[in-house]
Amino acid sequence: RPAPADAPARAELVVELAARRCRLPNGSWDDLGRHGAMWRILVALAGRSAAGERAGLKADALVAAAWPGERILPDAATNRLYVALSGLRARGLRAWILRRDDGYLLDPALRVRVDEG
Repeated sequence: RPAPADAPARAELVVELAARRCRLPNGSWDDLGRHGAMWRILVALAGRSAAGERAGLKADALVAAAWPGERILPDAATNRLYVALSGLRARGLRAWILRRDDGYLLDPALRVRVDEG
């Protein structure tokens, strides 16, 4: 799949785990320290992408990553996930978060780097 038409060539997402922030493909930095669920979803998606995984993550796996240990009714979980993904899209990842039959993933055209420090 080619990169979105409005995407710069060689777009990159950098996720800094310790700082709980990321550099978006547009070059701006976003601090997600106060947005726990969005942060955990981004880390789950970015970690798989950085490792070369091309399969999507199912909604239930993203809910478990975003709200670890919480028991959530299925409809509420779907709504929470939708809101969190919408928030990530609104922050600059709209063109890069894909939903396919096998789940959600970051567009393979996006280079992803996850930094521990």
